[in-house]
Amino acid sequence: MLQEPEDPQVVVQMIILCVDGIDPDLVQEFGWGKLFKYNYSLSIPPECYVPDKELGSTPHTTRVWPTIFSGQIIDYGLTRRSGARKKIHDALVRMGITWKRGKPKFRVAPTNRDLETIFDDFHSFTWNLPTMDPEWLATFPSYEAFVEHCKRELWMFMLMTRGAVNSVFPLNAFYVRYVDFIGHNEPEKLRGAYDNIFQHASELKKKEDVILLSDHGCDAGLHTEQAYFGSDYPIHAESVHELRDELERIFIEVGLDYWEAPQDFKPEEEDLIKERLRRLGYIE
Repeated sequence: MLQEPEDPQVVVQMIILCVDGIDPDLVQEFGWGKLFKYNYSLSIPPECYVPDKELGSTPHTTRVWPTIFSGQIIDYGLTRRSGARKKIHDALVRMGITWKRGKPKFRVAPTNRDLETIFDDFHSFTWNLPTMDPEWLATFPSYEAFVEHCKRELWMFMLMTRGAVNSVFPLNAFYVRYVDFIGHNEPEKLRGAYDNIFQHASELKKKEDVILLSDHGCDAGLHTEQAYFGSDYPIHAESVHELRDELERIFIEVGLDYWEAPQDFKPEEEDLIKERLRRLGYIE
C-alpha cells in the first residue's frame, strides 16, 4: 500500500515589486489606494538627487534604490570608483560587447555589487535591482534600443514575479522601469500603466505577501520628489533611507528566518573545486 507523502514544509513568501516611477499621489488618484492596507509617501534625501535642467535637481534611480536596501545614503552614481569604467569596458569586451566612440553599446553598471543590503541577511533572490544586480543595464546606444529593452524587461518582470509564487526562496525582489518609462514618454497612458502594475500585484497578493515600492514618482514627464511604499504591514519611516530597518522588521514579523551562510570549504576541497573550474575555463 502506498503511503501518502508527508506535507512539504511551508515556506513563508515575500515578494517585493520594485517599480520605478510610481507616485503616491497618483496611486490615490488612479483608485489603487485600497489595494494595500498602508500607503506611504516617503521623502528622498538630497544626496540622492542629481542636476536637472528643468527642475534644478531630481532624484535618481542609481542613488535611491541602493539607499533603500542598504540603509546608507548613496550620493554617487555610475562613476564612484576610479578605474571602474575601464573594468566594465574590459569585462564587456571579453563578453563580446563592442564599444563605439568610447562608449559601449550597452553599459552594465554593477557599481554596488559589493554593497551590503537587506538581502544579504535573508535567503533571497533578486533580479535587475539598479546598480546591485549584474543584469541591470544603465545606458543604451539609441532611443529605439532603450524602448525595446523596456518591453523585454516588463515581459521578464511579469514572468519572473509570477514564477516567484511558491519559490524556494522565501524573499524575492524584482525591478522594472515600466511606469517611469511611460511617465517620461507617454504620460497620457500613466493610468493604464498603474492599472497593469497594481492588477498584477493584486493577483500576487492572493497567494503571497507583497510589498510594492518605488524610488520616486514620475508625472508629466518629470520625476516627483516622493517615493511610494505599499504594504499590508505598517512602517515607521519618513524617508527612503529609513526603509531598510523597517523591511527587516516586517520580514521577521511574517516569519522569514535570517540567512545562515554555509560553512567554509576545507582548504583541500576549495583547491579541488578551483582546479576543476580552471580546467573548464570558468576561472583563470
